[in-house]
Parts: sequence; C-alpha cells; structure tokens
Amino acid sequence: MITYRYGLKPVLKKDTRVVVLGSMPSERSIEYQQYYGHPRNHFWYIMAEIFQEPFPSMNYQTKLARLTDRGVGLWDVIASCDRRGSADQRITNEQYNPLENLLSYPEKLCALALNGTKAADSLRKWENIHEVLPFERKQLPSTSPVPGKNVKSFEEKIMLWREFFSHYIEVGRTL
Repeated sequence: MITYRYGLKPVLKKDTRVVVLGSMPSERSIEYQQYYGHPRNHFWYIMAEIFQEPFPSMNYQTKLARLTDRGVGLWDVIASCDRRGSADQRITNEQYNPLENLLSYPEKLCALALNGTKAADSLRKWENIHEVLPFERKQLPSTSPVPGKNVKSFEEKIMLWREFFSHYIEVGRTL
C-alpha cells in the first residue's frame, strides 16, 4: 500500500560545517523519529569509524549531540512523499524541504554530503526550481544496507565518507 510519509526536522546548530542530506527517512526511521534509525543502516557505524566514537551504542539524543558538536548536521531533501516501503525508487509526489534555510548558516556551513543517488538527484531537482545553493557538495555512497547498482563495500563507504569529511572537519580524534 502506498502511504504518504512526512520526514524529520533538521538537526542543525549555528556552527554546523557539513550537512548530511539524505533523500527521505526509511519507514523505521520515521516510526522511531530518528535519522538513520534502522539498525542495519550503516550511517552511525560509518560515523563511528570516522570520528572514533561509539555512535551505534549511544542513545539517539547523545548521538545527535556528539555529531553536532563535531559540526555535522542532518536533514533530508524531501519533506514528504508517497512511498510504498522504504525504497527510494518508490518515492513519488515528493515535496521538498525549505533548503534555502541553509543560507542562514553562511559563516560556518561549507559543504553538503549527499547520502546516495536519490539525495543528489533530489537536490538537483530542488535547485532547478529554487536556486543553486553556494555550498560545496559531494554525492557519497548510500549508507543504506540494501544492495543497489552502485553499492560499495562497507570499507569503501568508510574511506569515501572519511575522505570527504576530512576536508571540512577534524576526523579520527575523540572529543
């Protein structure tokens, strides 16, 4: 059954340097009201490797606090959509988040980490309607554990995400 879904509120602080933009949270993430809330999603495991923090074992509020303390914010390009299940390919009738609000973070915010192909494609569509955001950006491998045509190994994902973050944030050091 196709269900209309609403995403999550942004997790941003005034000193956010990098925003991880996903497409739309999974059903489990929406149910839990947590970014990357499905236990098999690789996001928190990748962050643990990059920042040498035990993110997967932390409660959600602690995860967010530790991540934002490092200058990383979370949001999605899509605010709401029709979708059957959690697959990005099944998203239709998407409505976008007001990403222009990111322009209120100009002193510190410098980059967008696009979590997978759908996030990158959705940002391009948003920019065709609105304006091109003045931040550097990179499409990174999806943290979803679901195999796709461009799937990378967990180790490759860590390497690519770490390389991107290392340009903007100090990585590999415990706070």
